[in-house]
Amino acid sequence: MQDDQFLDAYLQDYYQKKIDKRKLEGIIFEFLRKKVRPFYERRWGSGDYLDFLCWFYFRIGRGIDRYRYSGVSFDLYILSVARMSAREYHRVQREHHTAESTYWDAVSQDTIMNREPSYLDDKPGPFRPVNNPRQTLILLLKSYYYVSEDFLSRAAPAMGMDQDFLWKLIEEMRVLRAGRDEKIQELRDRIHSQYYRCMTFEKRLAVFSPGSSRYTVLEERLARGRNRLHSMQRRLCRIRTGASNRQVAQVLGIPKGTIDSSMAAIKARKKRSLD
Repeated sequence: MQDDQFLDAYLQDYYQKKIDKRKLEGIIFEFLRKKVRPFYERRWGSGDYLDFLCWFYFRIGRGIDRYRYSGVSFDLYILSVARMSAREYHRVQREHHTAESTYWDAVSQDTIMNREPSYLDDKPGPFRPVNNPRQTLILLLKSYYYVSEDFLSRAAPAMGMDQDFLWKLIEEMRVLRAGRDEKIQELRDRIHSQYYRCMTFEKRLAVFSPGSSRYTVLEERLARGRNRLHSMQRRLCRIRTGASNRQVAQVLGIPKGTIDSSMAAIKARKKRSLD
């Protein structure tokens, strides 16, 4: 590109089909990179400005198509579009940075909360022997969702049963309730994502001044996000994570009435202990 030739001349060459649109886009890109760059670098730095130009390059074509001469030269028009796009780029980058920092803060907190506990040298021993292994087995199957192998390794001796046999029953219950468990996990994941989304909205609100249009939009989104989060949490609370009496009876191969009577006895004993 000649230094003494402005973008208006290249635009005329484009209208006369002396150069194609892709060539004109490259000329505009070089114009912004070489001649305008020193003014932007005072605030951004060379790396940030080049990142902006790469982001802005895909908008140059639309700027060419939308240009209509109305007393403003093509050079000034491109500079005006670049300035407006720079403000939008700053806003998008700031929001992306806010979302990224929110995510990593949340992940770091999850890492701390989910860190494996440091046990003493002496590992927990087995539970005390239970008085009624059958009722304990029923409770174990109803609470299958939270049973781990470590728990079974200590519970099996207390119940006088083989650990592999108990684990086989747990696996049968999980297969029987696979569809419901998948829905529960899907809802938990959605709640997790919605929680991060609300945190991001809260941090974005701190960037904009109260009363601005952007602040109002984010405030409304945050309110809708919180309502949706609370709705999903209430829905999760209404979902039964434990197995039903009929499913326990199906896994054990015994009548459902036996499970019902055992659960009634357990509840009555629990009520007496609380009283």
